[in-house]
Amino acid sequence: MDLRGLRAGNLGSLHELRVLTRAIHLHRIVVLFDESNDQDAVRDAVGVHSARFTWHDLAHLGRGGADSVLRLFLEGSPAPPPRSAVTTPGNRWG
Repeated sequence: MDLRGLRAGNLGSLHELRVLTRAIHLHRIVVLFDESNDQDAVRDAVGVHSARFTWHDLAHLGRGGADSVLRLFLEGSPAPPPRSAVTTPGNRWG
């Protein structure tokens, strides 16, 4: 989740963060943040520290590192798609 620039008024993002906190089926939650984040708002949304969260500070990543993390957000895992995601004559829509 890209939380760069998060403020207490970003209610949608804070809601999503709370939902991720409760999503116990997720083993890892990757979060990108920067120095402008409202740390109190993030702490209130996440609550108790969870080992499932991997926090990446933009200041420590540098531009290349941030691009790599964002690429994972946008492109996903390099693993092949699940079989059901492959279009075949039997599962084609329309």
